[in-house]
Amino acid sequence: MTVLGRGSENDFNREDKLGDLFFLFFIYQVINKSLKESKKMIIITNNPKVKEEVQDREVLFKDTTYIGILEASRDLIHEGYELLSHPLYGSVKPNETPYRTVILKKGNRLDINSLTLIEEAIITASKFQNNKKTPKWTESVQDDFRVIDYDIFYNTIQRMQYE
Repeated sequence: MTVLGRGSENDFNREDKLGDLFFLFFIYQVINKSLKESKKMIIITNNPKVKEEVQDREVLFKDTTYIGILEASRDLIHEGYELLSHPLYGSVKPNETPYRTVILKKGNRLDINSLTLIEEAIITASKFQNNKKTPKWTESVQDDFRVIDYDIFYNTIQRMQYE
C-alpha cells in the first residue's frame, strides 16, 4: 500500500523512525548544550596572581578596586550570571585587602539571591572603605594579600564541579 506517494508501509515506518531519531538527537544536543552552559564558570578578579595561575578556566581580569570587582560581578548578575562564591569570603576585611576574586556561573535569568548578596556585599565593603580606606601597602604586603586571595579562591574552586 502506498501512503501519500511514499512507497510501502515499511518505508513509511522507516522514515518515521528516522525522523524520530533525528528529533531525539536534536533534543539531546539542545539539553547537552544547556547543561554545559549552566556549568560554565567565569572568574572575575583584580588579582594578578589569579590571572597568571588560572589557565584552564575563563578569567575576566579587571584593573580595578575591591569594590570595582563587586560592581563588575553585579553587572554580570544582571546579565544572568549567578554567584558560586560568597563575595565577602575570607577573614580579611574589605578595607584591608585590595584584591578580590568572585566566581560566577552562567545562568539563564536574573538570580535574585545572587543580586541581593552582591548588593549587600557592595554596601558592606563601602561602609568599611568609608570608615577607613585601604592603606597603600608595600609590595611585600600586597603580595601576601594576592596569595591569600588566590589560596581562598583555589581551595573554593577545588570543591566545585564546574568547567
